[in-house]
This record gives sequence, C-alpha cells and structure tokens, in this order.
Amino acid sequence: MRKTLPAMFVLLLACANSKAQSAFFTATDLDAQLDQNAGLGAPGGAQQGPTPFGYGQQPVVRFAGDNAPQNEFIFSLHDATGYDSRVYGSDQLPIGDFYTAVGPHLAFLATRKHLSLSLDYDPFFTFYKKTSNRDALNQTLTFNGGYQVTPRFQLGVRDTAASYYFGFLGGYSQALVPPLGPPSGVNPIFVNPETRTTSNISRLDLIFNKSDRTMIDVFGGYTTLTYGNQVANRGAYNNLQGVTGGLEYRYRVSARGSFSLTYSWDNSHSQFIENSYRSQINSLNLSYAYQISPATTVSFWAGPTYTLLRSSLIVQGPPGGANQSVPVHRTQWNESFGGTVTRSTRITTISLLVSRETSAGGGFVPAESTTSAALTVSRRLVLGWQATTGLAYGRLQLLSFGGLYSGIYDTEAGSASLSHKLGERASIAFDYTHQRQRSGAGNTYRFADLDRNTAGISFNWDIAKVPLGH
Repeated sequence: MRKTLPAMFVLLLACANSKAQSAFFTATDLDAQLDQNAGLGAPGGAQQGPTPFGYGQQPVVRFAGDNAPQNEFIFSLHDATGYDSRVYGSDQLPIGDFYTAVGPHLAFLATRKHLSLSLDYDPFFTFYKKTSNRDALNQTLTFNGGYQVTPRFQLGVRDTAASYYFGFLGGYSQALVPPLGPPSGVNPIFVNPETRTTSNISRLDLIFNKSDRTMIDVFGGYTTLTYGNQVANRGAYNNLQGVTGGLEYRYRVSARGSFSLTYSWDNSHSQFIENSYRSQINSLNLSYAYQISPATTVSFWAGPTYTLLRSSLIVQGPPGGANQSVPVHRTQWNESFGGTVTRSTRITTISLLVSRETSAGGGFVPAESTTSAALTVSRRLVLGWQATTGLAYGRLQLLSFGGLYSGIYDTEAGSASLSHKLGERASIAFDYTHQRQRSGAGNTYRFADLDRNTAGISFNWDIAKVPLGH
C-alpha cells in the first residue's frame, strides 16, 4: 500500500539503533527550521520557522541540543539477532523463526555556499535459521540535493528508495537524511503478506523566495511500487506507477508561525493481471504551524480531496466467445485533515500525530482513504540509558469497484526499546514490537490478518567519521 502518511508523519515504531520492522509509520517532527540535511542550499526568508504541511519532508526527531551532523562522511556497522513470530506476515502461515541481520550504514553530508548534498544508505543482510527462503538484502537509500541558483531561486532534488520484505521499512541505524513524505510518497500502513516490495519516490522542487516572508514552491515527482514473490491463489499484487505535482504558497506570519496553501495532484496507474486501474487525486490543504516555545511545536492542516477512479474490467464472454473489456469509473469527495504536536527537551522527546488522507494504492487497491494516529516518546534515563515507546493505529478504507479488492483494514502497532552507549563508538539496544492487522467489514480477503511479535538485540559500531571541510 502507499507508504507514508501525511506530513505529517512518519514515526517509525522502532527506535534508533533498533530493528525498524514494525512496517508502520515514521512520524513528523516539525522543527523550528528545516533539517540541515534537507537538501536546499541556503534556506532563508519564508523557509525559516516551523514548517507547515506541503514541503513533503520527514524531519528526524532529535533531543534538544543534538544537532544534525554536517560536512562529514560517516561509516558504521550494525549486527542484530532476534525472533520473529510471523516471518511470512500472515496468521494463515503462523511460522516463527530466529534471524540474524548485519550490514553497514553510510552517510555523506556536504554543505557549501550554494550547494548541499546528502546521501544516507542503510543496507542489511537478513538470515533466518530455518526459513532460508526469506534470506534477503533489505535496504533503504535517501538522497537530498539543493542548489542556490540566485538569491531568490532554489532548486531541490530528493529521492527515497527501498527494497524489503513486509515489515522492513528501515535499518538499524538512525536516519541522518530526512526522507520524503506527503504530499509526495507512499504510506506504510498496510503489511502485504508474502511479498517483497521495491519502491522509489522522487521529487523536484523549484522554490521562489518572493520576500523574507513569502515563498512559492512548484514541485513534481514520480513514484513506483514493484511487488515480487507473487503468491498463487492469494490474489495478485498490483505494481504502481504514479506522477505527482503541485504548488505550495507559504507565508511566515511571525518568527514562530507560518501558514501554507498547498494544491497537489496525483495520477497513478496500476495493473491487476488483465484489469487496469487508474486513480486521479486532487487535494487542497490549508496548513498552519506554530512554535509555542523553543521545545514545543504544533501544526494543523485540512482541506477537500476529489478522487476519480477509472478501470477496464475484463468480463467473461459467452460460451465460445472472447472476454470483453468494460470501462468503469467512480468519483468521490473526501476530507483530509490532521495535526501534530512535538516536544523536544534535552531528556525527553514527544511526537503525536492524528491524520486522515486519500492516496493512491499499490498492492491490492487503486486508491485508499487512511485515518491514523501515532505517538512516540523517548526519554534519557540514568547511567546513559535511553528508553523509547511507540503506539500507532491506522484504518485503511479501500476505494475500488468492490469484490476482492475492497473493504476495510485495521492495523495497530506498539513498540518498546531500551538502548545504551558502550563508550564513544558503540551502542547496544533491546527492542520489542507487536503488530496486529485485521480485515474489517465488507472485506472478503483475510489472508492479510496478522498478529506478530518481534524481539531482538542489536549492536552498532561507529567505524569512521571523516570531516569534509566547510
């Protein structure tokens, strides 16, 4: 399914240096200004202050005083072992197994006067004790680049790519480069059982700073979702290709508050064996973000969404005759809204998200309406320990033409993690995640029902940090 909830979000229900395999949200932290590795050369004017919905960025949540690394090449290694109670992602194949995962983490972060480049690559090889057919290389890559064309014009290029089995949306190291989020990107609320997903989300921004308070951003992008390991007699997964675009107008009311008006358009195409689906989604959102104090930021957004679904369904012909292709379409209005509250001190971070949105599908449906909530709390404890807990809930209403690919899915997740630094270059983490997914009313496809428990221990070693100058 589309992987990435409104801006809003992204809160991975596994903590830094722990196994991010809850396959759920990654949450948004609206900082006082854009992350240093956001990919724009020299943010200024209307881009300063809290960031409202529309920019499509998932900032990295940090404790107050913990700045993002800059102008460095970073290389580290991680090793993890644990137990997964549902290695196939479905209660109808209730097989558990022990796993081992190992891999490097590389980051290249460079900022110059008119140019910034950030690259974060996190591959990890996963090996199972008994179910060796699930052995795989899971990986994520994020690139942000920005160039200051003139004092008023900026060009930004961003890309987020991943390849993973269900449940693996990140690695074992904390992300150093903010990945893409809505209105660009896809939404990781649903666990597609028994399949491997390869995704790529790209976005190009042309930003015009009209004044110290006003900014206009014209953006466009391209999204692909490819599903492997198709399972016979389970219903086919549909690969997806989509083009996105839009316009954001942002006005900084004060040093603490900004509002934006964002129009976004998504045209996506997917293929179910012989049946072809196309979704066109038009959204208009008004957003306001306000920094209540140096530690606390809130944001709100709301607006209408218009969805047009088109398909050519294959109908069985008369005995001895050929099948017929019948064009069908459906239109629907939905509301989109949401809000975030983030608080960051030197010992505690809190991130809360509530949202509702309509987005293109992938996997089983051409489009979906998603309602979600997510809460993450991190706390620094005594003797160098750090605890993180997370709760998330999502209801996914499939927008389709009925039949197999219709109905409601509810997904819930909870996680807890305890980590500790072992000197200057090493750390250890213990983590546990529970995930539950259920088919709701009107859904005839129940192979995706899931009760999953995962527990493990991981180690991380910082091998090298090489300064790149200024």
